[in-house]
Amino acid sequence: MLNFEKDFAPCDIYHLSHTFRFGHSLALASSHLISKNKERFHDFLTVSHSNVDNTDIKVMESNRQVGDIIQSIHDYLCAGGKASDIAILVRRWSQTLLFELAFLTKNIDYVIPIPSILVHSKEVKLIIYLMLIVTGKFDSLDLRYKANIAFLIFTFPHCYIVTGTLVEICEYLSKLSIDQWIGSVETLKQKYPNAQLDVLKKE
Repeated sequence: MLNFEKDFAPCDIYHLSHTFRFGHSLALASSHLISKNKERFHDFLTVSHSNVDNTDIKVMESNRQVGDIIQSIHDYLCAGGKASDIAILVRRWSQTLLFELAFLTKNIDYVIPIPSILVHSKEVKLIIYLMLIVTGKFDSLDLRYKANIAFLIFTFPHCYIVTGTLVEICEYLSKLSIDQWIGSVETLKQKYPNAQLDVLKKE
């Protein structure tokens, strides 16, 4: 947005001198931090509106920022604080993953305004799918579901088999019990001679 005037000419820029998002202390701290970026508007200061309650600031110098933030929230709630008074702001939704894990570890209820990043992350799905295999529940699943699970396992990390071929392989494997997978590699190598299926044995 640094070239807004050029990209959207002709236009006028109106500086918003008051924020309603947080209190005065945080507004000043934010302005001070932003002023370090010399490419931003350095001659302008935003303060909170007089109708907004002050926001307390706690500086946390730590390499485990998420853990310390959640511990601070836990201590606040244990001291009688209200969960409705707490909000966590992130630059990217992907950053909420660590917070979700930390909240679950501390058994703290939370609300997120988007579908859970944790539930939809490939890492978590992979763990769940591997647990299905280890516990022996995989073989009792629906064939389509088993094929989808096999596809994720072989693509995260990717085994570098062409997608179309891999889909067919996963559909084939879904019809077998998990303990037959390794033994089926030779059959699959004959069916797909150019697919470099030796990687499946390594997996």
